[in-house]
Amino acid sequence: MIPRHLGGGLQGIDQHLGQRIAEARHMAGINCHQLATGLGISVDKLTRFETGQDHIPALCVAQCARLLNQPLKWFFDGLPGQYVFDNLEKPDRIRLVK
Repeated sequence: MIPRHLGGGLQGIDQHLGQRIAEARHMAGINCHQLATGLGISVDKLTRFETGQDHIPALCVAQCARLLNQPLKWFFDGLPGQYVFDNLEKPDRIRLVK
């Protein structure tokens, strides 16, 4: 279940990811036009991603991580289920369920 402060459902996740993309872009000193060009999308589309108006494809988040020099898991920090990403860094903690 997605917490209410994240808006619930996929929209809440997209809002969170969009905010993180905008934050990473600002930290990197990159403007909207530069990032949109790197992603191969319009500035308008990037703006809709950053404001949570449009669904953000997983590939786009991965491309943002690469272009903005952030680990992929950073974009998901604060979302429910974060422990999944933490466990991926520690393979000895992953247990397969039969």
